[in-house]
Amino acid sequence: GLQWQPNAKQIVSLVYSSPTDMSVEGGTLSVNMQAAGRGTVTYRDTKIDDMGVPQKIELGYSHQFERLRVAMELSWLEWSNSMSSTDVIARKASDGSAPLRITFPLDFHDQWVMYMGVEYRLSERTRLLGGVNLAQNPVPTRNLNPFNAVIFEEHISLGFAYRLNPKAELVAGVEYQPPIKEEYNNAAIPVGRFASESNEGVLMHAAMNWRW
Repeated sequence: GLQWQPNAKQIVSLVYSSPTDMSVEGGTLSVNMQAAGRGTVTYRDTKIDDMGVPQKIELGYSHQFERLRVAMELSWLEWSNSMSSTDVIARKASDGSAPLRITFPLDFHDQWVMYMGVEYRLSERTRLLGGVNLAQNPVPTRNLNPFNAVIFEEHISLGFAYRLNPKAELVAGVEYQPPIKEEYNNAAIPVGRFASESNEGVLMHAAMNWRW
């Protein structure tokens, strides 16, 4: 990454992150096969493959006022190259049947994300923090499935930072992700007409910073 500080109040930054391959192993999968007369079959060795973290470019800017700092960031994520499809490979079935392999089309779109944060210095020891995150959902509705949750499009956060001494600072906050719901009928894995997924989140964050 690069960081440029044209004066004492402004900072401009540019960061590039390379793509990373990812897989999940060692899980179990239960499949309802009553229609085939086999009841519920459990696969004790399941792997989800061909996933990845996309390459990312981030452009940031911050401006320091007397007590207030305002920061903004614009990010681009190339999901289309890292999440085109994913494979679920299941072995060691409870009824001794052959391994199961399912390929789910994903066809993620590239994504733009905008962040904005503020920091207000309440006193020499205390700072108040706040931020919002606005994004596009990169997942086409037609390709939703139970293995990838609906992605949040908004994040709202509030917090504080308190300096305990010249070297130690406590930072804590809460993040709210408003509810999002999608209805879909994925032809690759028929789960009934108008299947739906919904998501909502509340996250607590805490950290201790130490200056050497």
